[in-house]
Amino acid sequence: MTTVAVLEDECEVSAQEWPEHAKGRIAPSAVPETITFPDEVPRNQSGTLYERALRA
Repeated sequence: MTTVAVLEDECEVSAQEWPEHAKGRIAPSAVPETITFPDEVPRNQSGTLYERALRA
């Protein structure tokens, strides 16, 4: 399972610490194997999340 996450500016958890942080908060089976951290989330002209761009 791959996950895309955008960290907020005031986020106290770094990208390297995120998997360990998630393990304590979500079910072990839900912790992703790989995590991608784009600078921003791609959106279409109406502002809706553009999922195809995330999968590419």
